[in-house]
Amino acid sequence: MIYKIYFFYFFFLFPMWISKTLQPIYWEQQAQLTLFSISYVMMAIAGACSLLYAKGLSRFGTKTGLIVGFLLYGCGLVLRAYPTGMAIALTSGLMAGMGASIIAIALKSLIFNIDKQEQNKVLLHTDNLSTIAQSLGAFIAGGLVTILSIIDQTPYRSALLISGVMVLIAIVAIPSLKIPKTEKPLVKKGSQKGTSFFHFLNKADLVLFIAFILSGTSWALILPIIPVYLKNMHFSDANVGLVMSLGIISGLVLKNLFMFIFSDKDKPISLLVFSVLCMLMLYGMFWSIKYGSPVIFAISIIAMYMFRTVCSLLINLVEMEIARKGNAEHIFGLIQTAFLTGDIFGGIALPYVYESGFLVNYPLVIIIFILLSNILIYSCAKTSAKSHTELV
Repeated sequence: MIYKIYFFYFFFLFPMWISKTLQPIYWEQQAQLTLFSISYVMMAIAGACSLLYAKGLSRFGTKTGLIVGFLLYGCGLVLRAYPTGMAIALTSGLMAGMGASIIAIALKSLIFNIDKQEQNKVLLHTDNLSTIAQSLGAFIAGGLVTILSIIDQTPYRSALLISGVMVLIAIVAIPSLKIPKTEKPLVKKGSQKGTSFFHFLNKADLVLFIAFILSGTSWALILPIIPVYLKNMHFSDANVGLVMSLGIISGLVLKNLFMFIFSDKDKPISLLVFSVLCMLMLYGMFWSIKYGSPVIFAISIIAMYMFRTVCSLLINLVEMEIARKGNAEHIFGLIQTAFLTGDIFGGIALPYVYESGFLVNYPLVIIIFILLSNILIYSCAKTSAKSHTELV
């Protein structure tokens, strides 16, 4: 089952990053940046219903969830190739958002059911696959458009169609997936109340919810528009993918080095350290845009992606630790709902923030929000560990 998990992660994230890299550029070229924002928001709205999808997975099973998720997500990516109106923007966003959320929760449930001693290793490997998929997706996106432009008058559209078809291909491997009969339920007996949407209003879950809303909002204002910033700084299509890929590959090396040397260190504290490094690079990125320095801009993006990749792994590890000590279904759904709710706010504000140059002129605002988010995650991890110790 472990190798199937790796397979699904790759065919989920590799085409995702091809699409993420090309969609904002293509839709801006078609003078549809507002529709892009609407599509992004609809995807986030669909993802914000993750608590409902988690309940559905518990009822219908992980295999069914994966089939539905990959089908919806693949069709949603195909529709991104046609920025022709409001109907496409809404439908592509909803389908992609529902599909991506279902896939993400289903894959987490598969990992959750792996033996505890293997979980950290599988989390590292899946995070590595995520990094490789991001790197290849961003890099190949630029090269794919360059190659397709030789034979096709609409290379961006063709590349986006290819990304959607790749997602749909993964469906053929789902029927043969073997899930252990001893599968651990995501909802513990006696904790049905934990599946209530309003259960997160206790103090610990509310802090976790706020943390991921801040994170989702902040990154939604930054990551989708980075390819556009690179194009505005006169980077070619191939170099856009190259810069993003170098940062992700550097992150791959750094996080594996970190796990090799510091695997026994406190993960929440490590998260704070790498968050500060990431924010320094983010400040350098916006500073270089303001003062027109493409070299510093490229270096800052590479370093920012590098440190953010390590932060992503650490957040995944902390999330799994919190899930082990409570209602796993509730934690997975709560975090995904919160992050994608933040995505909604960020997606709504994206075109206005970009056009006004707010981030370039006031970068410390977004930096403080992201740092605050990770500080809150740190506090949740420490509170969870303390509560578990007292119970033991």
